[in-house]
Amino acid sequence: MSGALGWRFAVVASCLCVLLSIDDNAVHGQVVCPGGCLCTGGIMNCDPVANSGRSWKFNTTLPRPLTSAITSFTMSGNDLTVLQSDELVNATAITRFALNNNRIKFLEVTTFQYQASLQTLDLSGNHLRTLPLGVFANMSSLVTLNLANNWIATLPVSASDLSVNVFTGLTSLGAQSLSLHGNQFSCDCSLMWLPNYVVNNQMLIALVRSLTCQKPVANRGVVLLDAETAIPALTYPCYSPNVTTSPSDSVVNTTATIQLTCGVDALPDPQITWYQGDSPVTLDYYHLNLGRDGSLVISDARHGDEGSYYCNATNDRGSSVSGSAQLKVDEVTCYNVVLNSNETDVDCGGPLCNPCYNTQRCLLDRDCVSGSVCLGSHTLASNLMYISDQNARYLTCAPVSEPGSTLVERLRASVRGRASPLSTINGTEDIARVQQELHTEIITQLNVPMSHISGVQIEAEARHRRPLYKVRFQMASGGAANVQTALDQQLHSGQLHGTLAYLDNNMVQLVL
Repeated sequence: MSGALGWRFAVVASCLCVLLSIDDNAVHGQVVCPGGCLCTGGIMNCDPVANSGRSWKFNTTLPRPLTSAITSFTMSGNDLTVLQSDELVNATAITRFALNNNRIKFLEVTTFQYQASLQTLDLSGNHLRTLPLGVFANMSSLVTLNLANNWIATLPVSASDLSVNVFTGLTSLGAQSLSLHGNQFSCDCSLMWLPNYVVNNQMLIALVRSLTCQKPVANRGVVLLDAETAIPALTYPCYSPNVTTSPSDSVVNTTATIQLTCGVDALPDPQITWYQGDSPVTLDYYHLNLGRDGSLVISDARHGDEGSYYCNATNDRGSSVSGSAQLKVDEVTCYNVVLNSNETDVDCGGPLCNPCYNTQRCLLDRDCVSGSVCLGSHTLASNLMYISDQNARYLTCAPVSEPGSTLVERLRASVRGRASPLSTINGTEDIARVQQELHTEIITQLNVPMSHISGVQIEAEARHRRPLYKVRFQMASGGAANVQTALDQQLHSGQLHGTLAYLDNNMVQLVL
């Protein structure tokens, strides 16, 4: 017993030592390399492309811990949406920081307050709309800043002092080392300060001359600064917001994504605030997000998202409020072992649930797993609604290669699985459309050209339990031999036994 206890104590002590060692490394600034990243000295690379598809991919947060031992950090091509200062509080020695090609939409004014040593910052290819005033105030060592290919529409400035602007603090930055191309600059009154400010700043003149307007339409493609005279090249309009499109009432299932629209005409671009009832919606950039056009995107919908929604658009010229819309969230029933509406079989099929397996019921091919078809689905109306009626004419999923997909079985499932029975064909259905669908089914199953078959007809005879269907078609003189060969192959294999008859004048009859 004492030996066993001693062995267990040794294992526990060993594990504890490892944990203490990792924590001690973090405290004393040694690099702890996360799985999927490559670490060499003070360099940490968590780029999935550079690491040949290793596991660090599609992450929404930075790896922890980032310590003072890291001098270069790369995490390109992931799913970062927000970058916060508390994630970088210990990373005080970083000189190169590459977070390009993520989905970062927001920076705090204090995001880089601990990175005074940073020399290269790459935030290109993200979703930044603007930059908080003072975000670079502590970065006098920054030599290269790449903000290209974002969604930036304007650059902030102090209303009382043009020298207090987004470039404040970037004393080591040169115009050739600042990239802002590929953004969505709105040349309205909010950006009017920029060309006026850079006229006396040789470092920035070359940069501004390379920037063009995207909005408003009248200024699209115009450069911000005239290349010859070094003066503002256009006028900068402004007007208060006007909501042109309000959100609409919507119904969404739990776990689904819904987008509520807020269309606004305004210059400069307004700040969009969404309200649920009387309370402003707090964006978390995961569950609740703001679309590029100001719409509210709700991912992984839940019952707490139900309610009334409206948006408020505000700029320095005024504000405008949209109409309200009701959002209802229904429970997804794909896992309750019950046949619910919008399912073709228990917990499968329909527009919401996983596809069904072979022998389970279906209405359309998409209700079945890959490699299987819904027998007769090609003759069903494309807008046929899913229903939970146990007596509905559901069809069956079957592999393409099994006898269920042979000619007679396909035709039989087609005519018996229609939205309305063919016994009422003369009163409710278009006979020409039905016969064309059967024509397509026949040539597909026999693998012959369409011109080899003509004159497809269908006749329904009333019976006590269900109607008897007779399908007749004529073999074209030039293709009769090929058609008969294909029919005989199915006849000899037993697939057409008791159903096939050759009539006069190259006519064929199939009894379903």
